Amino acid sequence: VRVTSAGTQRWSIESPSETESTAPVTSGQRVFWSGLDGVVYAADARTGNILWRAYTSGPVRFPPEVWQDRVYTGSSDGWIYCFHAHSGELAWRFRAAPDERKIQVHGRLLSNWPVGSGVLVDSQRGQVYAAAGITSYDGTHIYALDAITGNICWQNNSSGRLVAKDQVTGVSVQGHLLLHEDRLYLAGGPPVFPIITAH
Repeated sequence: VRVTSAGTQRWSIESPSETESTAPVTSGQRVFWSGLDGVVYAADARTGNILWRAYTSGPVRFPPEVWQDRVYTGSSDGWIYCFHAHSGELAWRFRAAPDERKIQVHGRLLSNWPVGSGVLVDSQRGQVYAAAGITSYDGTHIYALDAITGNICWQNNSSGRLVAKDQVTGVSVQGHLLLHEDRLYLAGGPPVFPIITAH
C-alpha cells in the first residue's frame, strides 16, 4: 500500500454525546469506535455517514476489535459485547464481572469489575481475551471466550492473589492485553506484570 506524503481531510465526526472517544479501527469500508458514552459506532469510511449505533451500559475506554464480520468491545459495566459488523445487532454478551455490583467513579456508575483491559482477538484460535477488575483485593477475572458463541474456553480468577490466600498482592487490571508467542500479557500495575499462558 502506498501512503501519500500529503493528505486531505475527507470528513470528521464529533462525538454526539460530547464525550471522549476511543481510537477508531477500520475493517473493509467501515470505521468503528466507541467512547465514554458507552456507544459503539460504525461509519462508512468513504463518506463518514453513521451506519449504526449499538449500546453498552457503561463507558468504553479501549478501541473495539473486529474479526470475521463481528465487532467486540469491553465495557465498564462489566460485560463483553459482540455485535454484527454490518448491522450492529447484538450477537452475544458475556458478564466478565462476578456480580452485578456498581460503584460511582468520577461521576459515572461503573461495575466493581469493569472490563479495563479492552478486548483482544486471537484469530488463530478464534478466541476473545479480556480481563475485568479494578484492584487486586476485589478480584481480577481473566477470560478466553469463543469468538463466535461467547462460551468460556478458559478463565483465571486467581490472579488477584499471587502471594497467599490471606494476602491481596496480585494483578490489578491496568490496561491493554498483548498476545505474543502463545502468552497473554496483562498490564497489572506496579508490583507485577503477569504472563498467562494462552491455550
